[in-house]
Amino acid sequence: MTGALPNADKISTDGTDTLSRREAQCLKLLASGKIPKQICSILGLSQSAVRLYLSRSRRKICCATLYQAVARAAILGLLS
Repeated sequence: MTGALPNADKISTDGTDTLSRREAQCLKLLASGKIPKQICSILGLSQSAVRLYLSRSRRKICCATLYQAVARAAILGLLS
């Protein structure tokens, strides 16, 4: 065993659900100023997939808007 955590592809937040790797990637790109269409191109995903990942990440960190989700993710240290 390499000592890797069982959910190494998930980002744990303090007291909230965990974000999948894709949800975190999409949120980080959004925080860096990319629009969803650009995120699609960067990650090679469809627009509906990016919208789904952003929506799930927003819900998981208990935010009403994506702007709030980006701010909360920054506070929780998810964007580093």
